[in-house]
Amino acid sequence: MRLSHQRVLCYLPADCDPQLLPALSQICRTSGLRLREVNEQELGCPLGKLAGFSCPDAADVREGLVSPAEPLLILCGLSDKKTDELLRRLREAGLSSAFCKAALTQTNQQWNLPSLYQELCRERQAIEASQKTPPPASAP
Repeated sequence: MRLSHQRVLCYLPADCDPQLLPALSQICRTSGLRLREVNEQELGCPLGKLAGFSCPDAADVREGLVSPAEPLLILCGLSDKKTDELLRRLREAGLSSAFCKAALTQTNQQWNLPSLYQELCRERQAIEASQKTPPPASAP
């Protein structure tokens, strides 16, 4: 992924706060990042394709898709410094917890948005379950 493709993909469910997109747009603009909103008709497109990358092995899916229930941000091609800056600005604006966040990778660029969202939900459940599990008792 080339740095010239630094951008943020954003998905907003129909029932989310209407102020999220303008606030996110402002943050991306001041951070020098391109923002691309993903609409319902694009849910089956590979993430890499939505981000502007060539994804010859990925196919669009048109049937059986379930729209993500939460707002999503996918950070595409951002350097560590740019990622830190964006996350800091989101925190400062009180928006950090409003989004489920992921970075575009070589693996997930072939996925569509609902597939990524399902994986993020599985990861969240695993983390929450591990935090609820008491530590093993030490031997006397």
